[in-house]
Amino acid sequence: MTAAAVTRTSSARLPSGRAAIRLHLASGRRVVIALTPAELWLQLESGESFHYDLKGRLQKVIGPQRIRQRSLSHQVLTAQPSDPGAARLAPTRDAADALVAEAEEHVALIAHELQARWADIEAAKPSKPRSLELIGPLLGRAANFDVPAARRDAERLHALYGHTPSLPSDQHDALALYATEGCCAECTFCDARRRGPNRLRTGDQFRQHVHDAVAYHGESLRARRSIFLGEASALSVPLAELRNILGVLREQFVFPPSRAARVPPRWWLGHADRFDGVAGFMDPTVAQQRTAAQFAGLRTLGLRRAYIGMETGDGELMRWLRKPGNPDAIRHCVKTLKSARLSVGLTVLLGAGGVKFAAAHERETARLLNDLPLDRDDTVFFSPLDIDADGGYAMHTMAAGIECLTDAQMREQERAIRAALRFGGRRGSPALAHYDVEALVY
Repeated sequence: MTAAAVTRTSSARLPSGRAAIRLHLASGRRVVIALTPAELWLQLESGESFHYDLKGRLQKVIGPQRIRQRSLSHQVLTAQPSDPGAARLAPTRDAADALVAEAEEHVALIAHELQARWADIEAAKPSKPRSLELIGPLLGRAANFDVPAARRDAERLHALYGHTPSLPSDQHDALALYATEGCCAECTFCDARRRGPNRLRTGDQFRQHVHDAVAYHGESLRARRSIFLGEASALSVPLAELRNILGVLREQFVFPPSRAARVPPRWWLGHADRFDGVAGFMDPTVAQQRTAAQFAGLRTLGLRRAYIGMETGDGELMRWLRKPGNPDAIRHCVKTLKSARLSVGLTVLLGAGGVKFAAAHERETARLLNDLPLDRDDTVFFSPLDIDADGGYAMHTMAAGIECLTDAQMREQERAIRAALRFGGRRGSPALAHYDVEALVY
């Protein structure tokens, strides 16, 4: 529901959901409180709304001029309502502290007036007693979500994952679970290797991790759609181990039948143990050791989507980036995955190789993408290169005397690749999406 639509509810019908009430506060202001299968939100007459997950943690504040989204890691992304995709991450956690304090001031006052019966309930559904029964406990937790509570919660997240999970942009509502730690690849543009060598958790360790993750997320799992398996290329572990990992997930969660092509949101939304499938990153060279039938077997266990860090279609640039695989390996991998009826997410690294590789990067990336059997269930992500001044990529380019692309040049590179794509036909076209790593926080 848009902010404008919600604002109208202060004088019109209440929004749909599990429960909703309209209050007339002692100050004369009116506020609408609604509980949906995914969240609790409070809408002021000013048009500002405060959104909490089903465990009472602040998620975002939407106002007429800006949207501020708070992550579980206690960071804030700010965007304009007219362009929510162009979010920017606040440089420090002070912004998250300020956002939580602002929301607490409003929500605590509303909760206090409601509890003290100073506020007049003008309308409620399904009924006043039932609405208060459903909304009251969660509203109380939201009112107590202050800065110390937010910081403690972020510390619990860090203890669970070790660092903030990094997920593809279309997996923002996924439950992240780590079957592996670290990364075995040594790509120059990624710091995953720095976090330690690749290590596979034992079955008991992963089972405990899943238990801890469920306890941490709690009721908010009812709003999470899929499971994202990490860390790094978790789908690249040996086949027997991957089957065991999926088996552990099936002990805890319910997945739709493998024959189901698409799962409507009503199947999983509102259920803490239902997810529409498992996704994760995979090294494309792994497909050379697995058949389509083996991947199809993984699909029956819950796997639905594999993400491949393609980065470029230029083989020379792949080698320069120290990226495992080559264009032929990617072709074979995608063909095998699609034969197993798995969907695919491919990332293209904008700016890779700087000015030296720019022309070949654009030409060969478009050529490779056009060669792949992609369809309407797949996605191509364009991800701008984020250069760490102390990282391997910066030193690599400096040693080679390569000039990096500016932000404007990377945007132009994305436009050039998009313009050269030729999708369509009976299979349909894959989605094209922007994937800014800086603007994605768990």
